[in-house]
This record gives sequence, C-alpha cells and structure tokens, in this order.
Amino acid sequence: MTSTCLDDALRLGGGRGGRVAARGSARLGLRCRRRRGRIRGGGGGGGFGSRRGRGARDAIRGSLGLRRDQRDVERLVGVAESADHATAAVADDDDRHIEQLVVVEGYMDIVALAQNGVENAVATLGTATTERHLHRLFRLAPSIVFCFDGDRAGRAAAWRALENSLPELAGGRQISFLFLPDGEDPDSLVRKEGGEAFQKRATKATSLPDFLFRKISDETDLSRLDGRARLVELAKPLLAKIPEGPLRELMNQQLREKSGVQSLENDNERSTRRVSRNNRSTTQRLSPMATAISLILQQPKLACQRSLPENLSMHSEVRGFSLLERLFGIALKQPDITTGVIIERFRDTEDGPTLEKLAAKDHLLEQDDFLPFFTETINTLEDQALGQSIENLVSRASQEELDEASKTELSALYAKRQNLRRQRSES
Repeated sequence: MTSTCLDDALRLGGGRGGRVAARGSARLGLRCRRRRGRIRGGGGGGGFGSRRGRGARDAIRGSLGLRRDQRDVERLVGVAESADHATAAVADDDDRHIEQLVVVEGYMDIVALAQNGVENAVATLGTATTERHLHRLFRLAPSIVFCFDGDRAGRAAAWRALENSLPELAGGRQISFLFLPDGEDPDSLVRKEGGEAFQKRATKATSLPDFLFRKISDETDLSRLDGRARLVELAKPLLAKIPEGPLRELMNQQLREKSGVQSLENDNERSTRRVSRNNRSTTQRLSPMATAISLILQQPKLACQRSLPENLSMHSEVRGFSLLERLFGIALKQPDITTGVIIERFRDTEDGPTLEKLAAKDHLLEQDDFLPFFTETINTLEDQALGQSIENLVSRASQEELDEASKTELSALYAKRQNLRRQRSES
C-alpha cells in the first residue's frame, strides 16, 4: 500500500482547510504480541500529541482513526496485516534463528519495514530502552541495531541507549547504531530505497565501540597531552560498566593506543579493586556459574534433580566449571550431605574462602523456587557453552575451510542452541 494511498484514506474524515481529521468509531488498531506470539492487546489509539514535532500526518498515522464506509477501512487492512506479520515474525522465533534485531521507534516504521521484507524489527513505541529490555532482546538475537535520526537529538538518544547497553555486553553480544539521513525515518527511507538497501544499511551500522570512541574523541583535542589525558578520564567510567571479558579488554587496548597511556589504573584503584574482589557482599550480582555453585552448596540435593549438560565443559569459565563438577560429584555420592560438611572439605584449599561466601549468598528464594531457578541457571550456562563452541568454529572458518565433520558439528550446535532457547521460552 503506497504512502499516497494511506494519505488519501486518512483524509476521508474531512476537516477545515484541507486539514486531516481522524475520528469516529471504526478505528483500525494494530495487534501487539507477546514474545511467544500470543496477542496481548491492541495499539493505535492515543492522542495526536504522542509524536510531537512530526506533524499532523504522522500523528494521525499513530492513531489510524477513521469514520467512513467499510470499503475505505478495508483499504487499510493491508497495513495492519503487515504490522501483525512483522510482530509475529520476531515473536515466533521457534522456527528460525534470528541473528540480528533492528530497534525502531513506532508502529508505522514496523509496518513499512514489514511491507518491504524487513521482518526482524521491533519498536520502542516512545519508551526509553532499559537494561531489562536489552536482556529480553538478547534472548532473541545476539546482535541489536538501534535506528536513530541523524540529527543532534537522535545522536543524544543513541548515546543514552549506549550508556544503558554497556552492562549487557557480555558473551559476544553486539550493539550497533544506524543513523538515518536528515529528514528520513525508517518508514520513509525503506519506501524510498527498498528493504534490501535498508538491510545493507543495518549491516554497515556503526558499532558501539566505534560510536563510543568517536563521540568522546570529538570532545577532546588528541594533539595535546592534556587532551589525551581527558580522553582517558572520559572513557574509564564507561568501560568500567562493561562486564569483564574480551570486549572490555579490547576496548581498553584501543584506549591505550589512542591516548598513549599504558596503565589505565593508578595504584589506589588497583588496590581497591583487589580488596573489592576479596570482600564482595552477598547482595552483589553473581555470574551464572557462581550462581549455580552457590545453589548447589545451599541445596546439595539439587544435583539429583538436574544433571549437568554434556557440553558444559566447553564453557569459558574453566575453573568455575571444574569446581561445579566436583561439587556435583560430591552431592551425587552423598545426597544427604550438608553445606557445612562441603565447606569443611574445601577449608584449606584455594577455593575455600570463595565457597564460604557463595554458601552465604541470599538468593531471596522460597524453598519451592530453588529447583526452577537452578534449572534456569544451568540452562543459561549450557546456552553460553554452546555459544562458545559456535564462536570457536566460526572463528576457525574465517581462517580456513572447515571439513565436513566440523560443518556438521556447527550445524548441530546451532540446532541444539535453538532447541534449548525454544524450551526456555515455553517454560
């Protein structure tokens, strides 16, 4: 359905001076789906002020209110079906693996993208992107592309999204930013250039590390010594939000190259970091591996109710997995063993102090909640281990041709991870 046809249909309500009017009881709503595809409600209502600064046409596009005969309403059914098809394609992720999600602003962006074959898009509908939203998005795809206007306001919104995204950048997750040409939004751009061109733009979007360093570099003069020092001071608190791992290490390395400062921490900071690691409070958030160890310490009988997946040995936390495996073995041999007895076995070992703290961790769970929480934690570990195995093979494939056995293994790993994610979404 063309933009002109939509404008014609929206003008059916009349209005003085050629103004567009949206009114009446025959309203066309867009269905909103939950993650598994079930319809949770409708969209399309609300006042015209919800998209200030976009003009009457876009405001009315948000509400899609009409009062006319049935034939005119039917002209817009194709639009609603396109939006429904787009949300279903992302919600129903059981049949295929989604590599990338595109995050846009509104209903009509989703409609236009779906009509042009871009089915991996979701909309914020005017809400700010939080860590909770990102956590759910990353359960669907490992890569997210935020689509923003290229003007000053769009870049400011992109920076806010970047700051909220930093704590979620673990396990190979990727975030990029697609800045649109002046005066364009996803709706207008995809209708002008087509879905394939839009997907190419998304593929070439600016990566989060590049956007971060470009932004703070623009705020400093790198030709000056104090300018390079300022670059370090701007970057350090941002990089500290990224979970420890390869990405954080690589970004610190790039900061050293840009600034020439080889030591990014002073002696006091290094001492404070060592102390904090040795004195973590029980309220601190644990990694999935540490959580699993903590739970099995507190409830050893869990080992008899949920076995360890075979491929967990591929997990990147080698030491953590070794410890978890030992605890499982102890608990399976002695199902009635207590937490105190297990701690005593490790008292004079290197892992003793760590186990004491994990045993004291308060997970704020009722007795009946331990098994479901433990099962979900083990599933998370399995997902991470599968992802590590896939990443290793993909890395090999970029350097050399994989043999048939490795290709078969890679296909099986993708299938196993997809099946695991389907089971988790259904539970």
